[in-house]
Amino acid sequence: MGMLRIDHPDIWDFIHHKEDGTKWQNMNISPKVTSEFMQLIDADDTSAHKVQHPKWGEGCIIQNEETGKVKSHNKPHEIPKGWSTVTINQIFNRITELAWKNGEPGLAFWDRVEKDWVFKKSGKYRIVSTNPCGEIPLEDGGSCNLASINIAHMYKDGEIDWAWFADKVAMVVRFLDGVVEVNEFPVEKIAQVNKETRRIGVGIMGFADLLFQLEIPYDSKEAQDLASKISCELSETAYNESRDLAAIKGSFLAWEDSDYALVEGIEFEATEMRNAYRTMIAPTGTISIIANCSASIEPIFSLAFNREVMADADGKMTKMQEVNPYFHGALAKVVDDHFGTELTEQHGSPNNVKYNEVIDYVSKNGTLRNFDGEISKANGWGHLVEVFQTARDVSMEGHVLMQAAWQKHLDQACSKTINLPEEATIEDVRKAYMLAWENGCKGITVYRDNSREGVAGQTQPMKLAKKTDKTIENLKVDLGSVDDWFPEDNLTRGEMAEVPDICEAIKIKQNTPIGKIHVNVVHEGGDIKEIWGQIGKPGDQPSADAEAICRLASLVLRLGGDIDMVLKQLEHIGSSLLMPTAEGKIMSIPDGIAVAIKRARREIQNSSDTSLTSSTTNRTIRHRVDKVYAEVCPDCGGKLHRNSGCVSCPSCGHSRC
Repeated sequence: MGMLRIDHPDIWDFIHHKEDGTKWQNMNISPKVTSEFMQLIDADDTSAHKVQHPKWGEGCIIQNEETGKVKSHNKPHEIPKGWSTVTINQIFNRITELAWKNGEPGLAFWDRVEKDWVFKKSGKYRIVSTNPCGEIPLEDGGSCNLASINIAHMYKDGEIDWAWFADKVAMVVRFLDGVVEVNEFPVEKIAQVNKETRRIGVGIMGFADLLFQLEIPYDSKEAQDLASKISCELSETAYNESRDLAAIKGSFLAWEDSDYALVEGIEFEATEMRNAYRTMIAPTGTISIIANCSASIEPIFSLAFNREVMADADGKMTKMQEVNPYFHGALAKVVDDHFGTELTEQHGSPNNVKYNEVIDYVSKNGTLRNFDGEISKANGWGHLVEVFQTARDVSMEGHVLMQAAWQKHLDQACSKTINLPEEATIEDVRKAYMLAWENGCKGITVYRDNSREGVAGQTQPMKLAKKTDKTIENLKVDLGSVDDWFPEDNLTRGEMAEVPDICEAIKIKQNTPIGKIHVNVVHEGGDIKEIWGQIGKPGDQPSADAEAICRLASLVLRLGGDIDMVLKQLEHIGSSLLMPTAEGKIMSIPDGIAVAIKRARREIQNSSDTSLTSSTTNRTIRHRVDKVYAEVCPDCGGKLHRNSGCVSCPSCGHSRC
């Protein structure tokens, strides 16, 4: 995860860096805040936010009262005329405003993270950041070695089988310790650090499914108490198993530098330990799909959805409705009890019709709430609605307190998304951040429904019911008039401009999902005249596609067209593949060509990329196109689901973490 100390001189720029959704798309960001910082929020609205610079020491952040420009300043007691200091509350308020806007930045409560650093006394293996989703605080060279247990299987004969759970935790500890031993690490430093600390991460998934079986509402004190109890059992069992393993195989190599060895006081004894760290809660976006259970500790996203499977001879996908098995059983019982017969599975029966009415409703809306069909008058309906809660049914407080309940006993961290409805306010985000800090969380991430709509590559996890159909096939984009495409009057329509025999060209080598493409941008007098591209071997399909795209783009330019119009048609074209690059995610060959053209144009003009900003009309069109890419799965076109930094499709299993 991208992290920066809250007292760093560049903190203002850091928290704003992902504001427009075009930068750092391959990582989440969170400032490292301290308890001292959090305690000063609201305590004194006038306290200047202090920063620390390695060269000039203590400073502050100042803002120009006329232009609004913000910068760090090395003389906190000498504020220039026309400037004012930025306060702690202004920093915190801006963080919450940005998080409300698009879900970032989150917060990392760093002194809490360092409290569980097991090398505090020796100062070695200092924690510097976390993995992308935040559940594993990592030292330089550290890595994730994680596994999660499906605790839906803890439910046996009407109660929780604690012996089963303890047995599985112990087994996973031994398994992950073996992974450290046999794994071939890509970098020598990672291999060294992993052998010295033997960090592992045992976690769980399927918590929502367990609650369904126990008939406990997710947003309840009873569920939070159960979470804390499971977390405690998880940590104690992992601790004991790691200690027992150390007696057989020896402690981790850096044990003598750890707090397990460097104990103080006669009443304490050094504890041999096989693994420096053991427990966490990961998002489990992909593996929970494989295990066919609810993800991590999250509430279920939807009780029913449509999964697209096999294509027929015409390429049309077959849709299959998938219903959570625990919800299916409970709903069928309510329906059958209402009619006094067991006919739910009989097609066309009154039971079957009423059952399907409910399933169709939750498939579109993601929740049972506000369903007012006939069956909602049945005995047991209220209990059904209360127990089978989805992410949108859980309050902000319920989300945060659940994360805190799990975090309480973990020696690493807990990754969870605090889902908020679209109508949530900035004040709601602020309350969530404060509540997480007050209740012992090590970090927090919020996501407000639809807050990332219109940003390429981002997803809308809770947007189920649509007022309009916005699939790729029926999207209508106003491309403007012919004069918008060919604005110059110096060519007769159909006349093609000649390109001089000798011209300058810039060659750009650009990564794409298919491979590296070499793009030659021919220019004269600052104007781009032709574009040529080559990828793979001549005669290959990707090479033919790239050549055709560049030929047509060159034709538009030679007919007097605008390079901005060419770029608008090529950029953000999606495919089933993605390639993370320094320029953002490259989604296809044409998208890669567009990025290469932009890079070349910057070189040609020897200036910033501001010259590529489209007109208002162009921005509007691009925004509308991007909304489609934001909502659909690149594999099957289904709706995507965002969970703790992971993006997955419940219809086909596509996943990006």
